Amino acid sequence: HLNRYDILPMVAAPINNMGRYYFFHNDYTQAMSHFQTALKINPNYPLTWMNIARTRIQMKDSEGAMETIHKALAKWPDNAQLHGLYCFILLKQGMYGSAIREAWKTLILDSEITDVMRVLGEAYRRKGWHERSVSCWESYAAHYRDDPEGHLALIELYSKIDQKEKLNRAIARVMLLKGSKSWKEMIDEYHSESASHAYVPDKSTLLSIVKKNLTKDF
Repeated sequence: HLNRYDILPMVAAPINNMGRYYFFHNDYTQAMSHFQTALKINPNYPLTWMNIARTRIQMKDSEGAMETIHKALAKWPDNAQLHGLYCFILLKQGMYGSAIREAWKTLILDSEITDVMRVLGEAYRRKGWHERSVSCWESYAAHYRDDPEGHLALIELYSKIDQKEKLNRAIARVMLLKGSKSWKEMIDEYHSESASHAYVPDKSTLLSIVKKNLTKDF
């Protein structure tokens, strides 16, 4: 016979999945409601804690996200995915040194969590360590070729360190990814989703770099 500890995960899982449905449809209020209900039913599922923290990030509540992750890490101190999300929250709070340390701790726990390379890339960029930043963003862009974030970050970085050939390649890659949108439309759309991005550029700076290297497509 099933006991209550067998049943709770079975009940909570579909509620958590509904929360994910709302999350990916940008209805963060409904997502949060479902995740919190799932957490009350079964507080021993790390993914639900992560989903709540991610939702708080989207709701511009980095303090709430931090509180959630601290509680989760108290329960699962060696969970690499929790540490990966923790370093992203630290980055969002401007704690770049702490974000770097936490990102490397994540990679020690699980070297496959390559998403943290964007945290390292942006934290190094913010600290002015451009060569290190480039290395991390290149690693991220190689793993996530269809994600414009890494390529956009590299456009700015290659411009700073005067890597003209690499700059042109990064611009060409983003041109493929953006499709028929103008550069301004694409960057405006990217910026509107800044809560989920590590690299958050100054829009006018990024546009001017691209414009300097292109004469069309604006």
